[in-house]
Amino acid sequence: MRERHARHGGLAQAGLALEELFPSSDAALAKRLAPRVADGSYVFAPVRERRAFLGGKWRHVYRASLADTVVLFVLARALTEVVAPVVSERVYSYRKGRSSRQAVRDLGRFVKAHRAQVRDVRARGLHVLRRDVSGYGDSIPVGETSPLWPLLRRALERAGYAPNDAFTRLVERALRPSVVRLDGTLERAARGVPMGSPLQPAVCNLYLDALDRRLAALPGGFYARFGDDFVFVHPAVEAAREASEIVAATLAELDLTLNAEKVRDLFWSGAGRHPAQSVSERQRGTTHVEYLGERVAFDGTTTPSEKKLRRLRSELQSRIVASERLLGDASLEDRLAALVRATNGALDPRSDAAVSDALELWIDGSDRRKLAELDHWVALTLARALSGQGGVRALRSAPPRFLREHGLISLVARRRRHGGA
Repeated sequence: MRERHARHGGLAQAGLALEELFPSSDAALAKRLAPRVADGSYVFAPVRERRAFLGGKWRHVYRASLADTVVLFVLARALTEVVAPVVSERVYSYRKGRSSRQAVRDLGRFVKAHRAQVRDVRARGLHVLRRDVSGYGDSIPVGETSPLWPLLRRALERAGYAPNDAFTRLVERALRPSVVRLDGTLERAARGVPMGSPLQPAVCNLYLDALDRRLAALPGGFYARFGDDFVFVHPAVEAAREASEIVAATLAELDLTLNAEKVRDLFWSGAGRHPAQSVSERQRGTTHVEYLGERVAFDGTTTPSEKKLRRLRSELQSRIVASERLLGDASLEDRLAALVRATNGALDPRSDAAVSDALELWIDGSDRRKLAELDHWVALTLARALSGQGGVRALRSAPPRFLREHGLISLVARRRRHGGA
């Protein structure tokens, strides 16, 4: 905690004084906390509600005292170990050895297996359900009748903790804190694991267990969940419809709601055609699926999502335009060499001058069609900067082959050299 606060300068935000985080105080603090935590008598102070601009929007976050935060981190580490064995293997979030990238890779392997199994190109196609729970962490019921408690107690008992064990009681109290609201009122939380609580990831993994089990049990399909973002894929429209009904019924049981803005029903195929039979009226055809920040093509290859590619192109274009202005009256040969160096450095994740998404493009860029499109865009942008002409006419002055001969990187060739598809 001391290192994190020092690195991010969050001491004042957290309402802490620097002397509270001196290394010499650690042992004394631990000795005072340990007996009360061990016998379950530790009492959490109310958390304070705050507003913070996170992920592009205002959110409610909750600040605990320094001592409570230390205890919560210890509880979270133990609770994560308790919950891990009972969470479905189809859950990829907040788990050791699992990641969003692994979920995307597994999705790619599933579509490759489908293509290998269905030889007739016209018969290929997968029904895809994309779903997201509205305000998931903030919406989980924590009142006395919440479905969370039976789930949590079963996981704790499986790990050897009795219902009246000190650890069990402490976890339950930590998940239902008193909250000092923005207007100064004090109330007991009835819904939501406080954002910022280190307990939230383990609880979020556990609470949708019924949904995980039901969707994973549908034969012949693919299911993955990361936090509250989940995808179900199946070649049969009947199975996809059943999955959609399971989602609606299970979320109703859990007192949760779907994020209507993120509901997607897709028919995934090489041609991106509309299916003969649809899961819903809103289902549309597509040649790719975006999941967890990556774009998966129907051949199983990947690139960063369209949003990330737009950001990369915007940053790279700004870099090229700024470099061209700085070169001023330099000769065409010098300008060409400088712009090629700047572009290559921007696309090389090993370079200090790399753009923000260069590493993801390096790791996740296996879709040769998208890489070829990006190669063409880079060449066109450089040609416009060098020639001063707009549109594709600029390529007459500096065609892609000419730029490659002068050292411009090819993303397709780079992928091929490094063993990509």
